Amino acid sequence: MTKVRISARAARFIRTEKAYLAGVNKRASAGVSRQFRQAARTLSDYPNVGAPIMAQGDVRRFVTPPYIIDYEIHRTEIVILLVRHGRQQTPDLDKTDGPDIPDVE
Repeated sequence: MTKVRISARAARFIRTEKAYLAGVNKRASAGVSRQFRQAARTLSDYPNVGAPIMAQGDVRRFVTPPYIIDYEIHRTEIVILLVRHGRQQTPDLDKTDGPDIPDVE
């Protein structure tokens, strides 16, 4: 198993999505939490599961409907760079949020 870390940008999206869903449907919010934990476990166990994104170099994309997770494989860890809903446009991955990358929940 490879350690999975998450960027501040991806963590913000997950927190915002869970908070939004909690206001609409508590079960949906809990379901999204489980879905993201399962996605992190899948990436940890199978780092190459996602498809490479040609324009982004070493970045790969893993889809867990309706969410899209862009990540990089490093020697000692997987770094989740970006999480978005499938209906959202892809933001610019070259913009960084700073050096802090907290662990996945």
